[in-house]
Amino acid sequence: MNIIKKASLILCILTCMISCIEPIDIKDTTFEDFLIVEAQLTDELKQHTIKLSRTFPLDSADIVLETGASVVITDNLLNTYNFTETTTGIYISDITFKAIIDRSYVLEINTANGKSYTSNSEKIAGLSNVNNLVAKKETNVFGIEGLNIYVESNSTDNLAKYYKYNFEETYKVIPPNWSGEKLRIVSDELPFEVEKIANLDNNKICYTTKNSNSIIQTETASLSANNVNFGFLFIPKSDFRISSRYSILLKQSVQSLEAFNYYNTLSDLSSSENVFTQNQPGFLLGNITATNNNNDKAIGYFEVNSVSEKRLFLNRDDFYPNTTADFIDDCEYIAPLTTYFRQNGSPTSPLISILKMNEWLYYKDNDGTNVTLEGEYFLVPKVCGDCRETGTNIKPSFWID
Repeated sequence: MNIIKKASLILCILTCMISCIEPIDIKDTTFEDFLIVEAQLTDELKQHTIKLSRTFPLDSADIVLETGASVVITDNLLNTYNFTETTTGIYISDITFKAIIDRSYVLEINTANGKSYTSNSEKIAGLSNVNNLVAKKETNVFGIEGLNIYVESNSTDNLAKYYKYNFEETYKVIPPNWSGEKLRIVSDELPFEVEKIANLDNNKICYTTKNSNSIIQTETASLSANNVNFGFLFIPKSDFRISSRYSILLKQSVQSLEAFNYYNTLSDLSSSENVFTQNQPGFLLGNITATNNNNDKAIGYFEVNSVSEKRLFLNRDDFYPNTTADFIDDCEYIAPLTTYFRQNGSPTSPLISILKMNEWLYYKDNDGTNVTLEGEYFLVPKVCGDCRETGTNIKPSFWID
């Protein structure tokens, strides 16, 4: 997409934004080297994390992390909270602390090349608690059946009207072709031989955890009551995430109007899974500015939020009993021969050669139902029989069966 088309897209988006959302100042630009700041301070008592990186051209896939910076948060009582770079581009506060209501905070960044940036003074906009998470069977606008997960919350704080969400999904993984037995190679020379032994690898039940990677927002400013009833995630009935038992941890952040506007516009302009790691089609002005060079710019918004969270567990059988979800692989069988003689008379073992590849697993004995598969044993791709290919067999500490 050329620069003219990009600028037209931005103007169209801003024209179509609803009246309760104030316009954000966006300037069209070719690629420039900007600092990217991902910074959120919350009222959670913990070590907070700030990530620094750089913009990169649209034709590049390499993320450039900003190393060697000095990062400090200061409040209006002159308390300072220093951050240390623990891994490249990732800065973690030296101590645990939390944002306090009615106290304001400023983020200051000094990069290794001598450039300085500072944020506006920010404070918690309001307070609101998540009351409940509810999963409902619904059919979406595309006619797909599935579960829509809603967040329900209400607040008596008239300042809490703008919300941003992120979540962590964890689901049980049970591969469809797991077997309690496996094949062991006894001899890889003629006469070729394998044997079945007990599968003691603890690879039947695993757990996979994934984090949300998009901007999810809602608001109550346009509503008569300050109540949230918002469907934030739709999971199709066929999705493997809900093949057995599923859990989701939702975090609700109360935003200021300015932060809400910023992320709302950023969401419209972004196509990358990580909205901060691409060169935007125009410079999106946040609340972080350069202090020693007007030509330097920063992309990002330093937020100070109150946060509330809630976890939901659900079972597939509670919504879709006696049904199965689609697995992530086709799991087609193969049945290689134990011994095969080439035309020149030299023997080989296709079965043993495949077992040595460590990409296929024993599933069951060949029952003869497929006449094109002549080997003694059915093998399936490893992902279809070993849950460790898609998760960990260590049960999360929060998990409830």
